[in-house]
Amino acid sequence: MKTMEIVQRFEDAYPYVGRCFNGQRARRYVFKVRRTGKMIEGSIYEQRHDGVPIRYAIEVSSMFGCPIGCLFCASGNLGKASLLSVEEIVEQACCLADLAEHDEVPKHFCYQGIGESSLIPKVVIASAQEILGLYPGSRFKISTMGARPEGMLLLAREIPNWEALQVTFPHYENDQLKHILGNRNGYDSEQVLLAVREIKTLRPDIRIKFNFICIAGFNDNEEVVRGTVERLKQCGVLDGSEFKLSFLNATDCSDAHGLRCVGESQHHQLLSCAQEAGANAYVFGPMKDIKVGCGQLVADRLKL
Repeated sequence: MKTMEIVQRFEDAYPYVGRCFNGQRARRYVFKVRRTGKMIEGSIYEQRHDGVPIRYAIEVSSMFGCPIGCLFCASGNLGKASLLSVEEIVEQACCLADLAEHDEVPKHFCYQGIGESSLIPKVVIASAQEILGLYPGSRFKISTMGARPEGMLLLAREIPNWEALQVTFPHYENDQLKHILGNRNGYDSEQVLLAVREIKTLRPDIRIKFNFICIAGFNDNEEVVRGTVERLKQCGVLDGSEFKLSFLNATDCSDAHGLRCVGESQHHQLLSCAQEAGANAYVFGPMKDIKVGCGQLVADRLKL
């Protein structure tokens, strides 16, 4: 590869379920970028239903480190954040896509590795356009905590073949959201929801998912689940959207902040609560009891 090299590989099979699959094979990589010597993560997930591959989810990073500092994510502790170039993102995506073993299985490129897409919409758009040219028919997914709502809107106007937007939203109170998402200055959950509402108008073709990461002692009760669903309803963004109750994917960072995963039975109680409140809800997980959350592979590599 011209701009980076693979320095570590991690492979495992996960039994957890999503909206339309009940197992997946994960191949995750640490890349060292030649321009800076810094490391990033990229992954390819072969998602399967009853053992049959139905989709490749190709997850790319867009930054070295992340300026957000969510308490559950290791990416904020990797050093000063800086951008990958469009060329570096595209080469990373191509390296991962070329590992797909079934050409007929659709490829979905996901901007949900290290980095915050709403802060760098022009880089994300330019790289997505190049990837689409190389892999016609591909679809794109964007994940964000909404650091820059205007950046979310720019993505909505220009991302080609956009399939899904995932917004991290694990509470209904702004102060609690701001705390768990790293106390980012200027974070305003109301502006995030207003941006989502406008995106639903601009792009009625895309799926909207609200990612409610379940954390013991923080939001693992019916009051918070009902309150979050009600807030989405009041803002006019619940109808037609998905409410994803995710298991916490542990990192050293989540451990350092005392964040713990919620048990499987409790997840399903919260699922029933969300559905009763009117959400199109589902559970994503459980994760394996190993630390492989965002940024953790790079963090482990830096310890060597």
